[in-house]
Amino acid sequence: MAVAALALQQHLLYLSKPTTWLPNRTHLKSQRIGRVSLVSCSSSSSSSSSPSSSPEATTETAESCVNLGLSLFSKGRARLGGEDIGYSFRRDLKLISEVQAPFRGVRRFFYFAFTAGAGIGTFFTVPRLFRALKGGDGAPGLWETAGNAAINIVGIIVLVALFFWDNKKEEEQLAQISRDETLSRLPLRLSTNRVVELVQLRDTVRPVILAGKKETVSLAIQKAERFRTELLKRGVLLVPVIWGEGRTQPTERKGFGVSSKAATSLPSIGEDFEKRAQSIIAKSRLKAEVRFKAEVVSPAEWERWIRDQQKSEGVTPGEDVYIILRLDGRIRRSGKGMPDWQQIVKEVPPMEAFLSKLER
Repeated sequence: MAVAALALQQHLLYLSKPTTWLPNRTHLKSQRIGRVSLVSCSSSSSSSSSPSSSPEATTETAESCVNLGLSLFSKGRARLGGEDIGYSFRRDLKLISEVQAPFRGVRRFFYFAFTAGAGIGTFFTVPRLFRALKGGDGAPGLWETAGNAAINIVGIIVLVALFFWDNKKEEEQLAQISRDETLSRLPLRLSTNRVVELVQLRDTVRPVILAGKKETVSLAIQKAERFRTELLKRGVLLVPVIWGEGRTQPTERKGFGVSSKAATSLPSIGEDFEKRAQSIIAKSRLKAEVRFKAEVVSPAEWERWIRDQQKSEGVTPGEDVYIILRLDGRIRRSGKGMPDWQQIVKEVPPMEAFLSKLER
């Protein structure tokens, strides 16, 4: 009995001893990597908190980097119509172009298929034509063979011409879409001194751009005052652009570090009810701030866009022109000189009309 008790006591002592488990190599490796990464972070933190680099300098560096990125974005998208953005912006333009012309790809497929068929037919017809010219026994008919070859060659020429014509139309369409995108990013200052981009005024107003000499634009605005009530019912917003004004006024900077008048984008309407409510409130506030006339913030950018639009329409750059936009931001009508306000009152429906709802 004593022997059994002694054996039980030794077994309990063996179980009560702490066991040491050696981790495997993988665990040790992960621990080592984790320690190295922690040391790296702490060293970077310690270096950033060193006396040589103050917090103010770090803030300025981050701010300058963000400003640089925003300036490059503005240069490529708002000022030059996306020419400097590169492949991504070009791809977006392509997608919009395909939506506006959905059958262009189908047409190109048939161009290629018919051209390939005519080419194969010409490949087999030309040797027959040589045999017909030589004559002799078993030679094919000359006029029939020549007619087939002529049909194939003319078909190839026509199809290739149609292909290049379609490509030219696509480039013109992409240029127009790029100009529309540029126009939507141009900034305006409302009567409340708030700066917004033109895209933020969609579904709210119909901007009427008046570009020309100062005397001509001022006279057009004075004439518009006679129809102020009717034009306001139709959501007309006058946007005067004076030629040469952008050379004397500096372009307003955008990004961090600018005045509190910087443009604030509207919240996007999503599925969430709270976001939708915020967007409706923001739009109602913006609509309340819109008056009869707005001021361009970057005259040089506006002038550049108008001159590009004049070139595309075959108008001599620098002439007095007016451009009326729809509620969705697209161009409704344009012309030389200044608009006939009475005619605009007759043509443009009021904001509450059904035709205005179709423009949104």
